Amino acid sequence: MIRKDILIRNPSVLDLQNAALLAQVASAFRSKIYIEYGNKKANAKSHMGLLTLNVKPGTALKVIADGEDCLSAMQAVEKHLSR
Repeated sequence: MIRKDILIRNPSVLDLQNAALLAQVASAFRSKIYIEYGNKKANAKSHMGLLTLNVKPGTALKVIADGEDCLSAMQAVEKHLSR
């Protein structure tokens, strides 16, 4: 299991389109991937779940990846969120 905090700079990083793209990226991996923000937790493979987080720029998300390809999954999710 890997946990990592990622600072969000882009205000549209989890808008409708980008949430769908992140869910698509996360779905390419077998690992379970979750995003925590405040007291909420969402499955990164669910764009609707990601939208419920209501992420604000300038804040940090916690990304959790657990499974056989968790390192690759974390790298891909971090790349998407850091754009």
